[in-house]
Amino acid sequence: MSLGEKIREQRKQAGLSQEQLAEKLNVSRQAITKWETDKGIPDVANLIAISDEFGLSLDYLYRFLLSYQETSVAYAKHRYQFRIRKLLFLLFRIFKDIMLLYQVIINRSRKLSSIFIYNQAILKFIKQIRGIVLSILRKQTHTEYPYP
Repeated sequence: MSLGEKIREQRKQAGLSQEQLAEKLNVSRQAITKWETDKGIPDVANLIAISDEFGLSLDYLYRFLLSYQETSVAYAKHRYQFRIRKLLFLLFRIFKDIMLLYQVIINRSRKLSSIFIYNQAILKFIKQIRGIVLSILRKQTHTEYPYP
């Protein structure tokens, strides 16, 4: 149970509406709504007022607050890691496509040796970058991708 759910439960047990609780705590009804939906958390002064209003200990409310913050941090970390994996996979696909394009260019430029050597160097560089991105991807996801 989250802090917001606990506040809602206590408010309903006391038979108060959000407006009535907001008046008692000297906050807006929207603040109560944010707290109850876990879109916001009360500051320390409001936590004290809530504990006084419902006869709950601060320690009791603080435990719910800590569990909320730990969940929020874990979720944010998960989203961050997911975005990094998504970006790295996109980079991997881009480098793969660039590498294929350069292979076509190299095959067409075999007649001109200076351009051929230049294009081979670029292709080698692209392969190295692609390998770096792939190794980071593998470390991030701890899985193997089907592309060598």
